[in-house]
Amino acid sequence: MTSHALESVALALVAGGEGILHAVFHAFFEQGVHGYCSSPMVIAGKECTRPASVEEVAAATLRCFRRHVPVAVPGIVFLSGGQHARLATAHLNVINQLPIPKPWKVSFSYGRALQDPALEGHDENFAAGQGAFYHRARLNTAASVGTYTSEMEAASPNDGDPPHRHDWGDD
Repeated sequence: MTSHALESVALALVAGGEGILHAVFHAFFEQGVHGYCSSPMVIAGKECTRPASVEEVAAATLRCFRRHVPVAVPGIVFLSGGQHARLATAHLNVINQLPIPKPWKVSFSYGRALQDPALEGHDENFAAGQGAFYHRARLNTAASVGTYTSEMEAASPNDGDPPHRHDWGDD
């Protein structure tokens, strides 16, 4: 069911010390895994009667992670979890802007939230799809360091090659 509230999602992740996060990191430790953790954010269900604000999602997500993700984990990368691209970017940005210590690198591993804008109506125009993908990736990169603004959404998705492309010399 997709009507669960933000609070019930957070409780499910940490329930009784034996929740999902505890089990995941215990299994990592047992197997000697030391690396990034790909994780969902703490988000209310799509049909919840009181959707959480971006700030509430960010605070709840960080609260869960600060309680249950070991500081030895070098980073957490978020899945978009079916969120719309702009909302996933906004959530990541606010998580990185909160003045709460984060002992891990917090970034993104969005698939759908990167691909959807690139695929929307760009079947016949490959270059436009590439531009939309690059634009969304740039916005998420800004969000991963807390510098994203909603005004960046209006910038042209085709404003030139990425800076690193100038050095490739493959054209």
